[in-house]
Amino acid sequence: ESIDDIDFGVFTEKTAKPIIAKRPFVVFGSHGHLKALKSLGFKTFSSVIDESYDNEPYRKKRFAMVMEEMAKLNALDPVEVYKKLHMILKRLFQQSY
Repeated sequence: ESIDDIDFGVFTEKTAKPIIAKRPFVVFGSHGHLKALKSLGFKTFSSVIDESYDNEPYRKKRFAMVMEEMAKLNALDPVEVYKKLHMILKRLFQQSY
């Protein structure tokens, strides 16, 4: 995301594009970005990605954690990842009210 120095999520096309394309993603964003996304009813990918980076208040450490998760995700079999995330990707837009 373009803005990462505040304590809430600012959603732009950078988050919207993978949601619309139904692709898993990690967020280089502000502290609590995923939490804010989840509060709107969106599902995320914690069954495959360790999303604890979202809780890290220090940008440098948070981004290092994101890079680590990207490397781990890249090492996985994409077919298996999509199988595991199929239901989440299918229902990304279904909000829980």
